[in-house]
Amino acid sequence: MKNHYFQMDDRALWSELRSGSLIALEVIYRRYYSLLLNYGMKCTPDDDMVRDCIQELFVKLAKSSNLSDTEYPRSYLLKSLRNMINDKSTSARSQVECFSFNDEIFSDIMDDDSFEKRHYKIFCVNGKYGIQV
Repeated sequence: MKNHYFQMDDRALWSELRSGSLIALEVIYRRYYSLLLNYGMKCTPDDDMVRDCIQELFVKLAKSSNLSDTEYPRSYLLKSLRNMINDKSTSARSQVECFSFNDEIFSDIMDDDSFEKRHYKIFCVNGKYGIQV
């Protein structure tokens, strides 16, 4: 039965996938994994991100109950992967690094009783500890 799926063209496989066939999903995965990996590596040098995006793409395809019809499943997969990589790259760039405060940084600040002086000193440590105001 599985051999029958390997003989199908992309549009027929996509139709089977839309009907919920996980065998069709497996065949599409095997057929396009290398292409998607190579294409993804042209979008970003992050090998792990590309592999994660490919996995996420196929999980979404497996879970989708309203997958749209397409004449070109190959193009659909490539564009979906590119969009996922772009989304992850954008979100990674926009994330602000968390700064871990420790007692060493504030030990000299807390010795001073004046609120204004403490406040000023916190903002003045930016050169030494990377805090930017």
